[in-house]
Amino acid sequence: MPPYRAAIRGQVKDIKWMVRRAGAIGRGESGSTIHFVVRSNTLDTFSQYPPPAEAYCSFNDSFLAGITLGSEQVVEIVAPTIGLLDALRTFYNDDFVELRLVEESVQTEQDEEYDFPAIHIRQGGLTYRVVCRRPVEEERAARDALVSQFDDAEAFVTEGVTNEFKQNPNTLESIFDAIDDNPNAVTYSVVTGDQDVKGQYQKDIKQPVVGLPGESTFYLDTDDSTLAIVSTSKAGCVLRYVTPSLDVDESD
Repeated sequence: MPPYRAAIRGQVKDIKWMVRRAGAIGRGESGSTIHFVVRSNTLDTFSQYPPPAEAYCSFNDSFLAGITLGSEQVVEIVAPTIGLLDALRTFYNDDFVELRLVEESVQTEQDEEYDFPAIHIRQGGLTYRVVCRRPVEEERAARDALVSQFDDAEAFVTEGVTNEFKQNPNTLESIFDAIDDNPNAVTYSVVTGDQDVKGQYQKDIKQPVVGLPGESTFYLDTDDSTLAIVSTSKAGCVLRYVTPSLDVDESD
């Protein structure tokens, strides 16, 4: 068994919830990959659901049972969202598991070694392996740009004015469900503030909203109508989602 670079521990039900929130997966379970960044006592995740909408979530050991690093200060890995959830379904929800981020090596037909990252999910004598990959430079640049859009107070930062309001996600989910019943509706609209700022958003925005814990803060950029959602209601985690407004011809 290869030595681990980082380890994340917790109950299966909590880790599945984390993966769903990190991958912005709703009831339809769409999603591709999650970029994990592990630091001492902190796990940050980044994903797109789908592009150009982005998710940036943070979890610490108040939510998880523990986060441990090996010899590195930062460990990064990109994991398949559905593959990781499928692996976690191998275990019972109440099981405590350890996700070990490791580096594996295989011998190619040309007798060369090929190294790749993986996640080993361990519980007792059972280990389930999820093959992963390393992040590319474009993903790291997108990560840094997304992080820079939030300040230390978890507020969404823009160059202009931002309208801010708080809302229970259950209320928005009911509104989205009503819109879904209209076969002619292809987007969701949000109108807010004295400045009458309006944005049109792809229906994938419903995915991060469904199941958000407690009241969340919504930010609407008055310049380009980008919508950001921040949830800090659950102990040990911060959930952030950013969705640009679409160019929609309302006369169609």
